[in-house]
Order: sequence, then structure tokens, then C-alpha cells
Amino acid sequence: MTLKTASSLLGYTGSNSSSLLSKQLIASEYNYQNSAYVGGNKTLTFLFLYWGEYVLKNTGKYSNSYRLWAKDWFDAYNNSHGGLVNGPNP
Repeated sequence: MTLKTASSLLGYTGSNSSSLLSKQLIASEYNYQNSAYVGGNKTLTFLFLYWGEYVLKNTGKYSNSYRLWAKDWFDAYNNSHGGLVNGPNP
């Protein structure tokens, strides 16, 4: 991904679920690279990111509401600063 593409996604303000998920994933991957792991667990955080990437790469398999739900989980992670992740309500 180019810096221009990343910058564009990070500044995205629309409502497209895939773009919103991409925005949160970019931030999550940055946090991962800076050792902000879910509960201090690097492997768990890696698998969490893998799940998000899988959902994004296979959008046809997942509903809009599921992608938004996944986005909410990554938003919660990004706001946890590597601590406890209080995810979205079911």
C-alpha cells in the first residue's frame, strides 16, 4: 500500500463498511508494530489482525453488518492502547 493510499484511508469519513474496516485495520497494524498487543499477547493480536484481514479480503462472504461489527472490534483495540479490549456489544 502506498503512503497516499494509507493516508486517504485513514482520513476516510464515509460509511462504506469495507473502507471503515480498512481504516481501523491500518491503525491496528500500526499499533501492532509498536508492540501494543491485546493484553500483552503478541500471538493473539497477530491472529486478531489476521481475522480482520481475512474479513476484508473476503467481503463477499460477510454482510455489511458483520464488517461493521469487525470494524468496531478493531476500533476498540485501537482505543485500548494495548490493554484490555472492551469490544462492541453483541
